[in-house]
Amino acid sequence: MTPILKLTAGKAILHTLAALALVIVSQAISSLVFVVLSQGYIAEILYAVFRIVLLYVLLSWYCKKILHITLGDCRVSKPNTLWVWVLCAIALPLCVSGFFILFTQGTFQVSSMETGQVLGQLVTAIFGVCLAAGITEELVFRGVIMRILEARWGKLVAIVAPSMVFGLLHIGNMQTPNIADILILLLAGTSVGVMFSVITYQSNSIWPSTIVHGIWNLIIIGGILNIGVTHEGVNLFTYTLRSESVWLTGGSFGIEASVPAIVGYWLVIFLACSMNKRKTPHSGGASKRMKSRTV
Repeated sequence: MTPILKLTAGKAILHTLAALALVIVSQAISSLVFVVLSQGYIAEILYAVFRIVLLYVLLSWYCKKILHITLGDCRVSKPNTLWVWVLCAIALPLCVSGFFILFTQGTFQVSSMETGQVLGQLVTAIFGVCLAAGITEELVFRGVIMRILEARWGKLVAIVAPSMVFGLLHIGNMQTPNIADILILLLAGTSVGVMFSVITYQSNSIWPSTIVHGIWNLIIIGGILNIGVTHEGVNLFTYTLRSESVWLTGGSFGIEASVPAIVGYWLVIFLACSMNKRKTPHSGGASKRMKSRTV
């Protein structure tokens, strides 16, 4: 039986801020790995593992001691549906990338990195960008925060509000943004947040959205294939766009905020919503009564 949280508006906001604070704390503490081990493959792997485990422990403690629920109550549990979202996780970034390579003008290049550099790039992409970022962000946003907001304001607010915050937090990743770039990012960031949220609701678990999130990060921003007007860092493959259209390039944030990407997000949203409508409603009964928790 899933406990019902009874929260005032003020407490819901405070618990949300506390969850975000735990993310910052876990990331800061985990960064000490690089102080001890400097850079290298082992440091990257240990950082990712430690960051995930530490945040999981902190959120589990907070849920148990402060909210009087478990992470299982926050949908950190076995999903109802998985294979569809594994396919979507692969198809979404490949379709968006394929659109740019096949239908826009640009220049494709293959890096001349040595084997050691390639291995290092893959380790960073898999452990840092895919696993660490994907798992921790879904744990807090689609797990704990969505559960808190749903308890106070219902599903609609629980889907939209953290999705907007999710988009706002990515403004710091932009270089010299203007108003248009910020508006495009908020549209794209909110859209992708809604996508992860409805996947979580459809599957009743954060793990399908974590898979979609992680593989998107791996392919699009992990340094494996970088598509954009300009390129930063080390990338195995690059596709340099010749377009000056902000709607096509995504502005300062890149193709994650582009119209093709946003269209991809909403196609997945419609898929999740249609799958949710086809689900057979559960019958009522004494076994479905929920325990009440006041926090």
